[in-house]
Amino acid sequence: MKWLCCLALTVGMLPAQPRTFDQYTYEAPAGYTPKEHRDAVEWSKIDQKRRFYCQIGLYRAQKSLGSTAQDLENEWQAVVVRQFKVQGTSHSRELPLPQAPASIMRGAETIDGNGNKTISSLFVLRFEGRYAAVLFNAPNAEAFQACQEDITRVVGSLQMAAPQSTPAAAPLQGSITGTWERVVASRPAMNYNPIARTYEYSPAAAMMQFRQVHRYQFNGNGQYTYELVADDYNRAQRSRIVETGAYNVANGVIQFQPKEYRDGTGPKNQEPPLAVKAVPPARARRFLLGEHPQYKDSAGLQLQTADGAFETFKPVR
Repeated sequence: MKWLCCLALTVGMLPAQPRTFDQYTYEAPAGYTPKEHRDAVEWSKIDQKRRFYCQIGLYRAQKSLGSTAQDLENEWQAVVVRQFKVQGTSHSRELPLPQAPASIMRGAETIDGNGNKTISSLFVLRFEGRYAAVLFNAPNAEAFQACQEDITRVVGSLQMAAPQSTPAAAPLQGSITGTWERVVASRPAMNYNPIARTYEYSPAAAMMQFRQVHRYQFNGNGQYTYELVADDYNRAQRSRIVETGAYNVANGVIQFQPKEYRDGTGPKNQEPPLAVKAVPPARARRFLLGEHPQYKDSAGLQLQTADGAFETFKPVR
């Protein structure tokens, strides 16, 4: 694993115009093509002469779980294990950056969704109460070494903005009556086309997703239905949850009073049989109607989570 040990971040790099993503700024790698996703920004470069690529992915900042080991393991599972098959043993080492002394990195040889060998390195930059993850992929040691300066520049330049308090939800004009949906996928359903130099929809990549569809239906009579349909890797198994009950809206808060809860698991592409389970306790969630407090072009029903963030549910037409 020499390629992991050889990466040494340096200070004093030439200044460049910083890019902004989520809660931090960074210096974009020269000669790379950007691709923006909802929760990540991807930079890729193809060396046609030497026939290799380099890929750098930056992910949205996350609330720290409390320790370096927990943050690293959580992001490794979410970013690497869900997208690649890890070969052999992964290796970790501390990464004492000037702007983030408690940072850490982990690397391993992996296999991507198309069966290609890859070297994956994950950098977890830890700041006060938060961390940012950067993933670096290369097909072999030659490409890794050739692009080492690029990932060094990106990671060494990353700076977290001062934390901002999440706006409190307040009573808003409008009604939540209707059906709202949130789709969560572990990876984009895209593959890179080196000939067209662009990312294209791939049914095979879509099949590799862990995919969840959350759906709320709020009726005008004060009754609601919550449904979760989850397809695991390669769509081999489908799980489904259906919860029904009553709801009430007051002062920017939705009060849920569940009355029935059913769930079940079955084979892919089939609706699994549901069994009645214990009814969960009443709960409340703050909400906003309109744009997400942090992200543009994300209008919908914003439901606040336990850590203060908002999840966007789009209207189903």
